[in-house]
Amino acid sequence: MDNEEKRKYEIALLTKDESTALKVADLLSAEGAEIVVGPRPNLIKLAYKIDKEESAFFSFIDFESLPEKIASLDKSLKLDKSILRFLIVTPPPAKAVAKSFGKKPTADSAPKPEAADDTVKESLSNEALEQKLEEILS
Repeated sequence: MDNEEKRKYEIALLTKDESTALKVADLLSAEGAEIVVGPRPNLIKLAYKIDKEESAFFSFIDFESLPEKIASLDKSLKLDKSILRFLIVTPPPAKAVAKSFGKKPTADSAPKPEAADDTVKESLSNEALEQKLEEILS
């Protein structure tokens, strides 16, 4: 298997117990996937009941796998009754994320306006400023 053929994926899980997330990591390894970030299950309270469960263990796993293996992985996870919900996605590239959320450029990265003439302008006193305004207005 070539690393160049493998793609990055993320899987988010809601499970009934902690050990199921670890079993999913073992299943990924058995399918030939390379786990980048392993599961760290956290007990959360669900907003609504799923299969009569009021709480579940949430975890996610970042991994690299061949695209052909994802369908069999999906099928295996659907058959496991201790998994309440799961979602497998491909993370978007970093540049696409910034554009898709309308990230505004920072002051450092924004283009700076160029001055019409490169001469240094001297500051005017109030009297001189009023005189210039009278010249312009008359």
